[in-house]
Amino acid sequence: MSSNISPERRKRISKNFWKKLFNMVILFIFFLMLIFTPFAFINVKEKSLYLRHKKEFIKKKVKIDSIYIHDGDTRHNTKLRIFDIYYNNNQDMISLTDYRTTVFSLKQEREDFKDFWKIYVSHTPFFAPRNDSIWVWRHAELKDRYAIKTELNLDTSGFLSEIVLNIIMIIVVISGATWQIKEWIKLKSKK
Repeated sequence: MSSNISPERRKRISKNFWKKLFNMVILFIFFLMLIFTPFAFINVKEKSLYLRHKKEFIKKKVKIDSIYIHDGDTRHNTKLRIFDIYYNNNQDMISLTDYRTTVFSLKQEREDFKDFWKIYVSHTPFFAPRNDSIWVWRHAELKDRYAIKTELNLDTSGFLSEIVLNIIMIIVVISGATWQIKEWIKLKSKK
């Protein structure tokens, strides 16, 4: 029965199939971006605050009270290893993610973890007097960040690109949603 289909019709069917498939992929990507938009807003706000107050951070050596290591599941069925480092009489904490267990990580996150890992697995026991402290960037109001001993300023090198990418994603989602709403209005007005 399929032999009765003319070559032109077969071409149109094939063209329609690829067009529908392309539209479905675009729609899927759009909905993924829509789902992650709230996180993009949060990320833009957080990174902007760090950039704005970069000069107010003070590098301080703190004595570690405890370290809590826990694993988390990711979408890619790997174990995400997180180190929660408590200091200041267990009142403050910073978290470091083992970049070797993640699919994507920022350069700064990798460097911070490598520095911490050198301290953590050195030849002396971790809580020995030589090995019981880390450096952190302290701020009166913002969340502390891990500091490498040789850093002179808080490293915010990747923050600007993160902000730009998140803003682009937000703009694409807003313009896509606006376009879709206009299309629905056009359809309603035609009926």
